[in-house]
Amino acid sequence: MTTETSYKRLFTNITQEQEPEGVFDAVTHRIEHYRAVQARIYLTVHISFTAIAIIAFIPAIQYVTTESVNSGFMQYVSLIISDGTLVMNNWKEFSLLIAESLPVIGSIACVGALFICVNSIFRGIKYVPKISIKTFA
Repeated sequence: MTTETSYKRLFTNITQEQEPEGVFDAVTHRIEHYRAVQARIYLTVHISFTAIAIIAFIPAIQYVTTESVNSGFMQYVSLIISDGTLVMNNWKEFSLLIAESLPVIGSIACVGALFICVNSIFRGIKYVPKISIKTFA
């Protein structure tokens, strides 16, 4: 005797009782309420990550500007704008100077903060339609 036939026999012999009135509606309402609460929690977490990323972006920008001025990166960039022919004639040396003076850590911090901010916004947007007005009551 296979398990499939034993299950068939078991379920055909079970008498089905009538469910109480409104149980199905109550269960589906509870599931919808749980999903809405879960969506609110996820949305709150993503909004918090977005706010933290925006707050972290401001010092990262300040760090990049400070490091680029201290390392001479801004002077090299202004040299590109003011005297392009000198840069074109010595492009190999100039590219090495730019690479050495580039504020890498600050740039990584800025890009990381922007990535977290944008990622949290896009992930949080998908939970907005799942929140209904009646879940706040």
